[in-house]
Amino acid sequence: MTGGGRHGRGRGSGKGRGGFKPNQSATRTSQRNRSVSAAKRQRISDSDSNVSEIADFIQSVSRDDNSIKVLVDELLKNQNIRNCLIDVFRSDVFDELQNHINTLELRLDDMEQYSRRTCLKISGIPEPETATFDEDTDSKVLSVINKMIIKHHDRKLSLRDIGRTHRIGERKKGRTRDIIIRFISYRDRALVYSNKKNLKMVNDEQDNVKKRIYVNEALTLKRATLFRKARQLKHDKLINSCWTHDGKILVRNLTKDETFQIKTEKDLTRFLKLKISSDVPETDNQARTPRPAYTKSSKSLSVSANIFRPLAGLTSTPVTSEVPLRARSSSANSNKSY
Repeated sequence: MTGGGRHGRGRGSGKGRGGFKPNQSATRTSQRNRSVSAAKRQRISDSDSNVSEIADFIQSVSRDDNSIKVLVDELLKNQNIRNCLIDVFRSDVFDELQNHINTLELRLDDMEQYSRRTCLKISGIPEPETATFDEDTDSKVLSVINKMIIKHHDRKLSLRDIGRTHRIGERKKGRTRDIIIRFISYRDRALVYSNKKNLKMVNDEQDNVKKRIYVNEALTLKRATLFRKARQLKHDKLINSCWTHDGKILVRNLTKDETFQIKTEKDLTRFLKLKISSDVPETDNQARTPRPAYTKSSKSLSVSANIFRPLAGLTSTPVTSEVPLRARSSSANSNKSY
């Protein structure tokens, strides 16, 4: 009995000693959680305190303009801060200014072209070999208009219909300067320009190209440059035709189903289907391999590529100066200028 009792007490004592371990572990876990929570509360309190101090500092500084100026000056003395500010604002400011400049340039060009709405330019009227200040350009212009341009029209123009005529550009030997005409009425100007096709028969009878007479609109320098590049595209059979109407440059594509207005050089890049490959050096194998006949570019094609070389980066379409001969021949047969 005694042994059994001791044995039973031993078991009970063992259970009792083993039963204290979970209570001690839970106590330590609870203490640890309380310490972590206290640390979090302390950090939050410190953070709130820092935010409050910063807010108080900003409020105190905002009340004093001199303090703001001193603070900004101190910040700008740091080169890293200055570089960061420059990087942040430079791109946006530059793009905005560039867009604004481009818009102003277009508006200025529109205004200048509008001031020429009653003007035309006649090329090819003979000029005296010796310089003279009493050349009667009015009579020469009226003679060309009435006898060649509107000869089949009932209305004839007189001095009362012309405001001013004069030659433009510097006088050069072997070169006939153009004559600018300012009409009193836009309707008279439109009458002359719409009948300029009558000069074609007169020009066809002239063997000397220098004696041929042409009538064009008086374009601004910017638009005249764009129109010259558009005509180069026409010459290289990249477009079907190009012309001007009331100072607007119009281009018709090869399929003749769309007409585009050209305002900037970027508008011309849609018609560039050549690739400027002269900048890429040839390897030894390429130099030894004879180039096929269809890859030889014409002189005019090279001129066109050189004109638009600065625009190659503005288009995603590859620009090359090599066009297959078959494509050029078929385009030449299907596209005739008029």
